[in-house]
Amino acid sequence: MGLEFYIPEKAEKCWAGDPYMLEKAESYGNQAREFSDSLFSSSMINHPWIDNDVPRCVPRLCLFELEGSSLQSKNQPQHFQSARDLRSYFMKSRVDQSSSKTQKRLIILEDIDPRFAELLGVVLEIPPAFFISHHQKFTLSIVDKTHAQMKTSKCWKVIIPRYSAVNSLGVNYKGFCDLFSGNFIRGSKVNHLAGGILHYESMMSYWGQQLGESSWTAVLLVDPPKFYLLPEKVHLRDTSQNAMYLVDTRPENPSFQQVLLDPPNSYTITSNRGCMFDFLTAAHQESSYEYSGNHFSATIYARNFVRAAWEAEIARIRNSSYKLVDASRENDGSIEAIQLNDRRIAEGYQILIRERIFLRFSRREVAIIMRAFQCERESSHLNSGGCQKGKSSSIEEIEQESSIWRFLDKELEITEIQINQHMEEYAQRAALNEAYANKLQTFEANKQTMAANRQARSAGQLTKIATAVVPSTVVASIFSMGGNFAAGEKLFLVYWAISLPVTLALLIWVLHEDISKVWSQLADRRRSKERKFDDSESGTSDREPDSTRSKRNWRKLLRRRRKGATVDEENVTDSHSHSIREWSPRTARSDPIIPADNRSLQMISLNSIELEDGFLRTARTNSFAVGEGSSIIPENLETKKRNTL
Repeated sequence: MGLEFYIPEKAEKCWAGDPYMLEKAESYGNQAREFSDSLFSSSMINHPWIDNDVPRCVPRLCLFELEGSSLQSKNQPQHFQSARDLRSYFMKSRVDQSSSKTQKRLIILEDIDPRFAELLGVVLEIPPAFFISHHQKFTLSIVDKTHAQMKTSKCWKVIIPRYSAVNSLGVNYKGFCDLFSGNFIRGSKVNHLAGGILHYESMMSYWGQQLGESSWTAVLLVDPPKFYLLPEKVHLRDTSQNAMYLVDTRPENPSFQQVLLDPPNSYTITSNRGCMFDFLTAAHQESSYEYSGNHFSATIYARNFVRAAWEAEIARIRNSSYKLVDASRENDGSIEAIQLNDRRIAEGYQILIRERIFLRFSRREVAIIMRAFQCERESSHLNSGGCQKGKSSSIEEIEQESSIWRFLDKELEITEIQINQHMEEYAQRAALNEAYANKLQTFEANKQTMAANRQARSAGQLTKIATAVVPSTVVASIFSMGGNFAAGEKLFLVYWAISLPVTLALLIWVLHEDISKVWSQLADRRRSKERKFDDSESGTSDREPDSTRSKRNWRKLLRRRRKGATVDEENVTDSHSHSIREWSPRTARSDPIIPADNRSLQMISLNSIELEDGFLRTARTNSFAVGEGSSIIPENLETKKRNTL
């Protein structure tokens, strides 16, 4: 087994010589297991108090005496390899809370050893949920007995974005894998292609314990820098054998760079992939920062690390969104280009959706960080001292930090607005492309229709040619006949008796539709002309005398009778009834349709006329109509003829 892995020491062995700590440690471990079991199923449990013999990553612990220690010089890190050594150090450097001495400590813990967690939990009154929440990805809220929430200066946990490259995976990594940072699980059900960039989050947790008016101890729990994948299969969960480590990488982002000012000759580009433990250790070791009486002031460099990481991440998000916008504004051109780029457009739209979801998640995390770092207020109650050079009030310090975080949140808001607008442009362009494609499709359909029409005309030409060849075929068949069916023989007429009826029937069957169509067109044209002529005559009928009108009606009657037209029965009846009512005796005697002896007329029914001698004359239905006040007999009474209805 290498030096990077170890198996945790049992509590009974670690605290064998300390009955008080053994009792407290066993009680603390039981509480931690019960809390974890109440939150997760057995397959998802992952916390420091799991009893197994699987090798784990070696944790690191560093303690800084920031003020008031007589054992060590100020700002010199104290590293501890076991919980027993740390327990012994606490006992030697313990300061009574009633004492006027000031003691300010900072403990930086990378990864979690169960014995270290038990000791810190017992001494600093840290609940087991603090360590388990760092192991698992869930939000922790600390409340007191009255259910009042603790201040953010007491406890918080923030997310730090990271990204690494995945090398080629082995056979054991087919399917899903779990992502680990040391002994912390940072992602489950990871299924990523080899050679890609994997985005994930590391965490930083903080706990502050006040030990009097001006004494305190702060604990910073950070993730290890090495991330690795483990197969989901249980028999492959040995970290020392099957861990596949990710390669630290830096996404291309030429629009944003962080330069570390380290004079006189070192100006290096920083990144958020550095080791948090090493950074915090170096920062506090070389610092002359004057810490206040509030333990929150111990997080000054931790807050700077978090802010720098999020600055780089927000710049990456902004730059990637700009690239998506520029790439999606290319001109697609013809329908072939649209078809080729459909997949790219759909993939770009899906990328925008994922970026927007991730951006909203980032805005939520930024809001949590601002609340944890007390940047949501314009002033702070902290009474911190000055920085390395000169003095500055805590209000100015917090306001400056708040201004930076508000600016980062504004950057995310602007990027989200841009992505939303660009997604609308995607939808509009998709609609335009669809309309353009439909137009081209219609054009292609019209071209195909024209081609089909040309083919139909060609087929018609072939039909005409075949029709022209038929007489030649008939002549050829006649000359090819022999025997009694030859020309001039006695059975020669049999050919014509059969072929002529069949040919005529076929011609009538083929040309029936065309003949009917032409005939109907001619009939419609003739009726249209007659209607126009009747309308022109009726327009002048009101100004003509009765004799002329009756002649015209008579000609109209004869014309309609010749072509078999009919007149509505009701119109004829109404016209006759009206005409008979309007006739005077003088008109009746002069009208040739009435008997010469001036026998009177009497209406019997709608279509019958009764004379004085009792005879009935029935008018033909739909024969003709006589206009009101008109006569159908000329005025020359000497040439009268009897008209029969």
